[in-house]
Amino acid sequence: MDSENGNIYYIVDTLTDAINSDQKVTFQYLDKRAEVNVFRVDRITNLNRSSEQAVIQPKDFDLDNFAKKVFKMYPGDQQEVVLECAAETMKSVIDHFGEDVETWRISQTHFRLRSMVSISPTFYGWLFQFSGKMRPLSPGLVVDEYRKMLETALNHLSL
Repeated sequence: MDSENGNIYYIVDTLTDAINSDQKVTFQYLDKRAEVNVFRVDRITNLNRSSEQAVIQPKDFDLDNFAKKVFKMYPGDQQEVVLECAAETMKSVIDHFGEDVETWRISQTHFRLRSMVSISPTFYGWLFQFSGKMRPLSPGLVVDEYRKMLETALNHLSL
């Protein structure tokens, strides 16, 4: 840490770079924390190349799986969720979860999906953006939290 201006410096090893919603991100393995983090490239300052030996990522780390879980979903507890979605949201679902996401049609106008997601405020925000065209069905904890957030949002409208 730089005591003059409070900057924190990290030594990281780049796993890969990607573009998500017009933002370039980089997946970095932080050896001291033994974890993978995602950084927006436009927010990185004072980037320097180091001569230190690179640390090899853990053998059991699956970058593709990790990327699917964290794009637009900040790290949180991993839960298998079932969502009910309006048919018009299918393109967004595929963009977000990938073409291999498990889905099934329940009517002409709706389908359901099952996927592992990181449960976080960003996950709920992702659901909110569809204005009621997507809702969680399970697990109950996710349904209850989503309902609480809806009630809080409605209560704040009356301020």
